[in-house]
Amino acid sequence: MNVGQKIKLALRGNRDARTLLARDNTKTVRRFVLSNPMITEDEITNIASDRTDKWFAYWKFDDVAEHEPKFDDPGIRDQVLAVWKSDQVLLQRIYAEGV
Repeated sequence: MNVGQKIKLALRGNRDARTLLARDNTKTVRRFVLSNPMITEDEITNIASDRTDKWFAYWKFDDVAEHEPKFDDPGIRDQVLAVWKSDQVLLQRIYAEGV
């Protein structure tokens, strides 16, 4: 089987196919196993607990639309201030060195 066929099988295959393809040498194929709509939580747990390879698993809960945080949102002011301060320190060092 070539990689394209394996990806199709990873996306549409049954439990046995997913189990085999989760151990495939191609990382791309293994990633598509997690995208199979029929995969169960137990299968994801088994894949993630496999210690022979470095896997990570994620579970998508919902779609959140992109948004630009407002300055008044909780925590945003502190983050902006911290970045501004670090930039000021960097600029002072640059000017002090005469660069």
